[in-house]
Amino acid sequence: MHEASLMDSLMFAINQSARAHGAKRVKWVRVRIGAHCHLSAAHLQHHYDEAAAGTVAEGAQLEIIQDDNETSPHADIVVLDSLEIETD
Repeated sequence: MHEASLMDSLMFAINQSARAHGAKRVKWVRVRIGAHCHLSAAHLQHHYDEAAAGTVAEGAQLEIIQDDNETSPHADIVVLDSLEIETD
């Protein structure tokens, strides 16, 4: 399932970044959906909520930006743009 692969990659990036910065929890996540990515924002939100359960990102607000650049090297994936963490 392509969605599972995209979410695994996204959650890996979120957890890796959070760990690297000593996060106790992630409060907010911004991602970009590529122009050729088959996931809608609603579908991504649903999969994110499931994937984040039990991680430092559980309950984090997800901001989704649709990237319409069809020539982007990331046009067919979801990319972690930024996140806000809580360290104490």
